[in-house]
Amino acid sequence: MKWQSKAALQQIFSHLPRGAELNYLCSKYVTKTLPQNPEITRLDYSFAAEYLKWFRTLGTVPIEDARFYEFGAGWNLTIPLSLFSLGVNYQFVTDLRRLLRAELASHSSNALTVMKLTPSPSRRPPVLSASLPSDELDETLHTLCGIRYGAPFDARATGMPDDSIDYITATKVLGFIPSNVLIAIFNECARVLRPGGLIGVLVDYRDNYAYIDPKISVYNFLRYSDRIWKAVYSPSLFYQNRLRHSDYHKLFAAAGFEILVEQPGYDGSIQEAREQLAQIRLANLFKRYEIDDLAAVRAVFILRKPRDTRTLNFSHDFPN
Repeated sequence: MKWQSKAALQQIFSHLPRGAELNYLCSKYVTKTLPQNPEITRLDYSFAAEYLKWFRTLGTVPIEDARFYEFGAGWNLTIPLSLFSLGVNYQFVTDLRRLLRAELASHSSNALTVMKLTPSPSRRPPVLSASLPSDELDETLHTLCGIRYGAPFDARATGMPDDSIDYITATKVLGFIPSNVLIAIFNECARVLRPGGLIGVLVDYRDNYAYIDPKISVYNFLRYSDRIWKAVYSPSLFYQNRLRHSDYHKLFAAAGFEILVEQPGYDGSIQEAREQLAQIRLANLFKRYEIDDLAAVRAVFILRKPRDTRTLNFSHDFPN
């Protein structure tokens, strides 16, 4: 599918009463990005393992005893199911609106088992029926995996007690959230995370239309002004904030977090990324960034709440 066609469909779906359902059907039958392919499942498992590697190294609460919170859990719960298989016993995972579907969670659970990614047979994700009603799916995940799913849920106002969470994760969701909302979410994370607690995030900096249209660059969306991008190509069901690596660095620091780990990544070499960017006529909004800042296509951050964290108000000229 051409990316402009995908954008047009998303615009239509975003204005329809059952647009989210139509978006799901489009992803399943038209773009065929759902259920996710095995390689993405394998990568998601590796991201979960990466989080736990750092949490075990830098954290103070044993993983097995810790309380985890994830916002933006998504359609299939691959990350929470992976964390369960790696030893996590208590997870509260959330979405702004209910995205979780039994058939996709079943697909992810089966894939993790078939690919033999789980380190121990006793920690294999359960076999989930693809036809489970939502309430039964939620109860099964809670009973068998310690995963409690909450949606609709506002990550800006969680209602959780102060200092009640040991570890927080967010995987490939931050790029779909407006910058002003991200600031509020991370201020709330600073409130509910215990002093010394850690956050693991994987940020995807790519133009997500490149996943369904291989003819465009992962930097395609840097060509458009903020006005045109928001009006034409960034509807509510497929919103992309276009924040770059340095923007997230400033946002996390402004919310009071120490940045312990910061690992930007590229498709191929940094030189290849620079050459790709040289072929793109950047919108004025992005000309103020360093070329290597624009070049990153993903990053892992590990953040820590210091014992004297103080939430700050932050203003920055982010793209929206």
